Amino acid sequence: MAIKNNSKDGVVVKGTSKADYITNSGSKVTINAAGGNDSIYNDNGNNVSINAGAGNDSVTVSGG
Repeated sequence: MAIKNNSKDGVVVKGTSKADYITNSGSKVTINAAGGNDSIYNDNGNNVSINAGAGNDSVTVSGG
């Protein structure tokens, strides 16, 4: 499992073909999780685009 934590604005966060745990608090971010059973958390990031990809994914959005 890949663990990716982002707090920067204006970036693209790329997952792997395996299960990923992705957290984001940056704004103007694109998250491309790719395949696998991913857990994606957006915490107060504004203007965030999430492409969960294939797999049984969980997306949680807080604030923002």
